[in-house]
Amino acid sequence: MSLPVKSLTATAALLAVLPLSACGMSVGMAEPETEQRSYTLTEKVGSLQVTGHTGDIEVVGADVSAVKVTERLRFTKNGRPTTRHEVAGGTFQASYNCPNNISFRVHTCEVKYRITAPRAVAATLRTDTGNITLDGLNGAVTARTNTGDIRGTALRPGASARISTRTDTGDVRLTLAAAPAAVSADVNTGQVRITVPASQKYDVTADTNTGRKRISVPTTAGAPHTIQAKSDTGDLTIATA
Repeated sequence: MSLPVKSLTATAALLAVLPLSACGMSVGMAEPETEQRSYTLTEKVGSLQVTGHTGDIEVVGADVSAVKVTERLRFTKNGRPTTRHEVAGGTFQASYNCPNNISFRVHTCEVKYRITAPRAVAATLRTDTGNITLDGLNGAVTARTNTGDIRGTALRPGASARISTRTDTGDVRLTLAAAPAAVSADVNTGQVRITVPASQKYDVTADTNTGRKRISVPTTAGAPHTIQAKSDTGDLTIATA
């Protein structure tokens, strides 16, 4: 018995949808699990070194004597990250690994870090995908992310402290409450905004291939406070508070 053309079309469409739906239900649809752990370091710490893969890193400087760390894990089945940390030579080191042979197209494996530390600590922070947030720090900072924003507020670097930031895709926004020895922001695709006190003069270098430059800080060549801002594609703003 032959079916009408319309019925054949509807039947074919139904057959095409069913396997796809079944596939969609079985691959990559599991709800990620979450896990949180916090710990306070008993050792004296002068610097932080955090290396992530996927996940945000937040460091808050406060009037505290000990470093407190919160790790927030998010993962699907067979994708649970393994975290590790130690204090060596006064440096707190934290990192994690994901299981081998998992596909990140269908699995989640990430760790977010939130660290409260004495204001004077130096920080070296790196993540492949995630935002980096800094608040209230007085020490030197190196922050790197491949995909994500870097934001710093109420930064008061000491006379010799340097702040270095870089992201491939994302914005950099830094607000400094004290003039730095040197601050730099290097972006491939994204905007840069650096705000500094108006009480000092700055040696400024700003380069963008595709974007606008707005510089409204007091400048002079050879000033002891240097600002370097670069974006291949994006606007640059260097302003006073």
